Amino acid sequence: MSDKFRDSAGFKVLAVIPVPGVDVAAGLAVYACEQGVKAAGESLAGFIKSTVAEAASDAVTAAGQEMKRQTQPVLNTLDKLSDGVSELAESVKKLS
Repeated sequence: MSDKFRDSAGFKVLAVIPVPGVDVAAGLAVYACEQGVKAAGESLAGFIKSTVAEAASDAVTAAGQEMKRQTQPVLNTLDKLSDGVSELAESVKKLS
């Protein structure tokens, strides 16, 4: 859809209706509807874009939290193993 009245459906209605006064009213009414649909479409596109972005962000955050929750026990075990290796190294050092 164009922003120019001359390129709009409203102008075509104005040109087709032969009754003076009615042609102008009908043409302007169609043009107003056309512009309203265009504005609603742009608004809807922005709403969909922001909703999808928000949902994707929420999904990534949830996945990151789940990954952290699942890997935490492994990290704790690695910390304990590291402490055990350090204690073992100190014991070996004392024996030497």
